[in-house]
Amino acid sequence: ASAPNRSVQLKWDTYLCAQGTGNVVKADSMQIWRRIDSTAYKLDTCLVGMPAGLGYTKIKTVRIGQTNYLDTNSGKGMPPGAVICYRLVATFPAPLGNTIGGTESLVSEEVCVGPIKVDAPVMTNVSVDTTNRTKGKISVRWTPPFQVDPVAFPPPYKYDIYRATGFVGNVALTKVNTVKQTDTVFIDKLINTLDNVYNYRVFSFDNTETLIDTSAIASSVRLQAKSLLKKIEITWTANVPWSLRSSINPWHIIYRGSENQKEGQFVKIDSVQSNEGILKYLDEGTFKNEPLKENQKYCYRVETRGGYGFDDTSRIPDPLINFSQIVCAQPSDANPPCQPELVLEVLDCEEYFNTFGCNYNDFSNVLRWNRPKDKGCLDDVSHYRIYYSTKASTDTLTDYQLLVDLEDRPLDTSYVDRDLPSFARCYRLVAVDRSGNLSAMSEEVCNDNCPNYQLPNVFTPGNDDSCNDFFSAYSDRNIINDILLCGNTAASDDLKSSIRSKCPRFVLKVDVVIVDRWGKQVFSYASGGENSIFIDWNGLDDNGKELSSGIYFYSAKVTFETLKPEDSEKIIRGWVNLVRGSER
Repeated sequence: ASAPNRSVQLKWDTYLCAQGTGNVVKADSMQIWRRIDSTAYKLDTCLVGMPAGLGYTKIKTVRIGQTNYLDTNSGKGMPPGAVICYRLVATFPAPLGNTIGGTESLVSEEVCVGPIKVDAPVMTNVSVDTTNRTKGKISVRWTPPFQVDPVAFPPPYKYDIYRATGFVGNVALTKVNTVKQTDTVFIDKLINTLDNVYNYRVFSFDNTETLIDTSAIASSVRLQAKSLLKKIEITWTANVPWSLRSSINPWHIIYRGSENQKEGQFVKIDSVQSNEGILKYLDEGTFKNEPLKENQKYCYRVETRGGYGFDDTSRIPDPLINFSQIVCAQPSDANPPCQPELVLEVLDCEEYFNTFGCNYNDFSNVLRWNRPKDKGCLDDVSHYRIYYSTKASTDTLTDYQLLVDLEDRPLDTSYVDRDLPSFARCYRLVAVDRSGNLSAMSEEVCNDNCPNYQLPNVFTPGNDDSCNDFFSAYSDRNIINDILLCGNTAASDDLKSSIRSKCPRFVLKVDVVIVDRWGKQVFSYASGGENSIFIDWNGLDDNGKELSSGIYFYSAKVTFETLKPEDSEKIIRGWVNLVRGSER
């Protein structure tokens, strides 16, 4: 393994079992596993696959014949200062005729590379100091880019700190220091550490304020609690560039206090090894042999320990100690959370008509909700479930289906329902507490489509000018590359906006009957098959005979895609002036 430009080039020998012999099934793929910092592991010849608890993440599976892989960390590059370690596992298909899945090889020996050159800031701390909805506080720390070329980037170095809500990403990335600072500590104050996870990124500059580089993203530690019968289970996670499963400092410390106590008043009740599986702890009341009391709240805070594996701890400390926020729960909870309030961004049809093109089909609905304002409900909500229906209903939930369970996104208070066939949907929301109790469903919120179908009142068939030759529903078919075919002139924004406001929307079917001024039917049309919803009448009657110029009357039954069946059909009546040749 080598590490140029913060990527890692892996190479390995051809796997001995890549070719099957006799009754031996050949391997068909190779799994690549990665972790930060080395971990001691004595190979267990009775255990196949990647052992649980080693802290490795599977980053790629390649075909068995491939013997190299370039790891760029999804294009982000490896975190500066980190030792990057890898192991391989070969996989075998199920034997012929066996419906049970295949097996895996023993895990390979560990190979490490690094530490990665520290030519960017190295995040070391995102620690929750105070848990509060409005007065929360997080300590953010990092090291300077001490291995950067001082000639190319002369010190002293300055920093900008950026923050976003959630574990990852650049959504709503906000600069949180007002001026570039030379200190490598930032205390983020007056934030909502009770409900939110925050992630941070540091931008470094030289003394000419030239950007050197940015750090990796590091989030705060998020603690969750689940109420069980006479027990409380807590789990925690974070998105950080260092390892939370250090083999040198593997112990995470569990602190407990009462609902009204502050961080400094919590007491240590236990510790767990972070390299023995998922990060969790089950409080069964063994501390001081005091069983947990029903209907009493217990609050927890976890001290995590980890590291990059950097060899000089005077430069990058080890262990890195970071605290979670406080979370509270009570055992034997049978009380459901409060009914949530769901809000849907209602579609504005006029804005929709004027903004989006005639062929627009990127439909989505935006849902938002507020966590219950009652403190007891708020502290007890774990996550939410969203249900949907394709028809409005005021009865029980027989018409509703589960859209998404946000168990893996417990802090979300919004959701975008994307890639829909139309806007027409209703939604309801359910809150789930830490004991799995469900709230009453929210009130129903619905979005409907914006049905539209309009016809012109004049057309000029048979004059060979390719302009208004058909009696057709309005559309943008006569505009190509912003050129209006009628007159071959540039289509103005006003014209395009006018067309957008008139073109068909959410039309399923059109049936048309056209009569002359004496009420005699001269033409009929039904969409479906090769017939489009646009009609495109060319001025001939049902027998193919050319009709004379004059006024004709139409009656069109249009079927729309709508939420409510009673709104799905509309009869449109009007007249059209057929103008031929010299009469135009």
